[in-house]
Amino acid sequence: MSRIDDFYISKEQSKNKTAPEYDKSQYYIGKISKVDFGGGIVQTENMTVLRRRLNHRDVLTPNTVGYLVVIDGAEGVFLGQIVESYLNNSDSIHDAMAKKDENVLHPNLKIKLIGVYDDDHFKLAGEYSFGIGDKVYVANSQIINNYVKSIQINSSSSADIDDSLDFAKFNSTINNDINFEISADNLLDHHLIVIGATNSGKSTSSLAILDKLHEKHGKFLIIDPTGEYCDSFSNEIDVDVRTLGENLFFDTSSLTNDQWIDIFHPNQNSQEVALLNAIKELKFKKYVNDCPQYLKYLKSENVDIDCVKKYITQNPNLIDRKGCTMDELKFLQEEWGKEELVNYPFELKYLSRQIYVDSLKLKKFGYGRDAVDRFDFDAFTYGINEWLIEKTKHYIIEYRLLDLFKSKNKNDISSVLDKFINGYKSLYIGLKNNKFPSTIGKIVIDYVGKYLLEKNNRDNPVTLFIDEVHRYAKETDDDGNYVSSLIELAREGRKNGIFLFLTTQSPKDVPPIVLNQMGTLLIHRLTGQNEIAAISNFLDSNSIAKLNNLNQGEAILTGVNLLQPVDLKVNLVKNRPQYNQTPHLVNEKNAEKIKILKNARHK
Repeated sequence: MSRIDDFYISKEQSKNKTAPEYDKSQYYIGKISKVDFGGGIVQTENMTVLRRRLNHRDVLTPNTVGYLVVIDGAEGVFLGQIVESYLNNSDSIHDAMAKKDENVLHPNLKIKLIGVYDDDHFKLAGEYSFGIGDKVYVANSQIINNYVKSIQINSSSSADIDDSLDFAKFNSTINNDINFEISADNLLDHHLIVIGATNSGKSTSSLAILDKLHEKHGKFLIIDPTGEYCDSFSNEIDVDVRTLGENLFFDTSSLTNDQWIDIFHPNQNSQEVALLNAIKELKFKKYVNDCPQYLKYLKSENVDIDCVKKYITQNPNLIDRKGCTMDELKFLQEEWGKEELVNYPFELKYLSRQIYVDSLKLKKFGYGRDAVDRFDFDAFTYGINEWLIEKTKHYIIEYRLLDLFKSKNKNDISSVLDKFINGYKSLYIGLKNNKFPSTIGKIVIDYVGKYLLEKNNRDNPVTLFIDEVHRYAKETDDDGNYVSSLIELAREGRKNGIFLFLTTQSPKDVPPIVLNQMGTLLIHRLTGQNEIAAISNFLDSNSIAKLNNLNQGEAILTGVNLLQPVDLKVNLVKNRPQYNQTPHLVNEKNAEKIKILKNARHK
């Protein structure tokens, strides 16, 4: 018995040497007539072997493409996939087709070589290949099951840990009830991105993976800008659910100058300077109020502190430079520019007022030798800053920024992240409050990314899930360089135990630096040529051709840890709420109300 016969009998039959469970002859389709480095050509016996039929539990449709075949070669049993089927173009072929004379028609099938059978699984063929004249058979369910189990090139990280994630089924024309499993390491250890157009099943797939990761006690951090997953893990005791502005806050000391500029969008002339100066002054004011020993320190250094007292005590919350001399201003500027104040908090509610108070201009008071230069209110300078004053006031109120920034406490984002890093619980961060500007999502991602890179312990690995990452990843500096912390996470995160799990419907808007660091892609339906072009180097031409025609929930999984791209049908997670449904344009409730009104009018 040749080795290929082992695939067409059950293990029990093999032990008892009974008759084969499958009739192998019913799976036979032809012989190899051409061989090249990528595969070869099958010359079929005639058209009758390509008829659709049911054999055992397998539905065979060999006149199509995409199904798996096995080749009985001299160097082993080879696995291939039919990627093209055709008849030679000639008058005799046309006549035979017209007469339906199937016995004289010999279709050619093009095979892509996948691997060779070795030690109970399929592996990359390397230098091995099948040869001309070798027999070819349609793969049965037993072979497909073995192929699915062989799809991972690398074995799991530990034989003692069951980290297999069974989130999908193998999408096959033979049998659609074959479970697909992949280890968490092989799926995520080179970063994962889920891609797909709207309503293609991208979000459902993401939840299915997160659900299985949670089931295996994998630790994750979800950043959800739309609130789509806000209730998906809300009932789990090992997931800390936080919503920005409700039970999660920023301290004003957490943000950089660039991030404050992103929030308030001043123009790049004088208004950026006015905004940052006002923030510095408010930090200095709070520092003086919080640290009474500061004035004692100045006095001990023989510094004239009258100017400090004068300009910080006139208003309990602001620094007023009115009447300040140039020398006094220079001294104050040196003080509020000190390094220890860079990361000091301030009272955001006084920001617009501080910009107003800063609308001063140097004026000369007195005459002759007694004349002195002092800062006094000037309508022209105020006019330059008026738009910024109104804008900051509007943003603080309209975007409810005071709900977002609170004094440091147990719900401060740094405290929550510390608890997450040092504990066993997963963490969910939601931004479902649509009042917050989109910039806040980018700031959250940037802050969390940098915090994890600095403090996460590689012995306590974490999966960082970011939904709709294209919204936040395309920020560039003046030189056109991408500046998102995602770039650093993609490059350096793995050695710090941080593994990215991203989703996007627009891969062309994800920085190429980030996209090229993704070792695994789960790709749903894509229709835009630019979107497909952005990921074309991750797929072969046959897989790319499928992308337009994938149904909802169907996807192609490809990655560095896989034998080849694999077609999947992702399982639906039924016990976790997810708010991703597209609303119906026709409202049944409205229709029912109108029907009642019409009936009432008729009566």
